[in-house]
This record gives sequence, structure tokens and C-alpha cells, in this order.
Amino acid sequence: MSERTNVFVEQTKYDMLLEKYKRSEAIIMQLWYCLDKGYTHEEAKIHIKAWLNGQSTVKKSVVEVVKGG
Repeated sequence: MSERTNVFVEQTKYDMLLEKYKRSEAIIMQLWYCLDKGYTHEEAKIHIKAWLNGQSTVKKSVVEVVKGG
């Protein structure tokens, strides 16, 4: 393999690792968002799936009046 090809391959490997690192960092930031919002594990999985599809989520709670109690 020529030196020029070797440099290209090394740069390509570096670029791929950098993209993987950036994606991992973005996922970690989304998990921090989930922790901050009090999401359960199942809710966090829903959020990450939505985020991967370019969407977001919001956690809502409902208070209802019931008879008795």
C-alpha cells in the first residue's frame, strides 16, 4: 500500500471514530435529558427512539377526580 493510500485510510478511520464519538456524546446528552425529566427506563427508551427519528418527547401527568377515597 502506498503512503498516500495509507494516509487516506488512516484519515477515514479517524473520521469514522470521530462520528461515532459525536453520536455517542449526543445519545448521552439525551439520556441526561431523560434523567433530568424523571423518565423511567421505558420512557427513556421511547424518548431515544423518537430522538433517533428526529422527534422529541414530553412527560405528562394526569390528575383525575375519582369517587370514594
